Amino acid sequence: MTRSGCFSVIASLSLAACGQSGVNPAQGDDEEVLPATESIKDFGEYIVYFNALSTSQLDQDIAAEYDIVRSNRRVLLNIVMEHRPEIGVPTVVEGDVKATARNLTGQLRNLDVREIREGESIYYIAETAVANSEALIFAIEATPTGQTEPLRVSFQKQFYVEE
Repeated sequence: MTRSGCFSVIASLSLAACGQSGVNPAQGDDEEVLPATESIKDFGEYIVYFNALSTSQLDQDIAAEYDIVRSNRRVLLNIVMEHRPEIGVPTVVEGDVKATARNLTGQLRNLDVREIREGESIYYIAETAVANSEALIFAIEATPTGQTEPLRVSFQKQFYVEE
């Protein structure tokens, strides 16, 4: 598999893994938490694509190439920002991406987000540990280059660890 196709597989796995459902925690009125079945948030001119999946689902070579720890107790958060002008072709854009994950008991994890470029594609990824049957609420702030206001997305997903 070529380098330009490696991370595309990760993106495909991420989008294919969207069907898991999670639990709905009580949230404040100002925070919309999308269910695990959602993988896109449309902001008009921009769209943010997101998902999380077990790193054990990644091919060994892809994980090694991108320094991702494969484990059934780790999850990979994958984020892509796209600019959609009124006229013209949509393009993936770079920017500043921050993310956190918290479980239903409120324990917060600041995630180390890193950028991966593959040809014209730009992905932002982060990893975190997960316990069996743990539901995580991911909060993403993605600010495309040249913009001042972050695009905010929160989504929830429950993970099951295979022993």
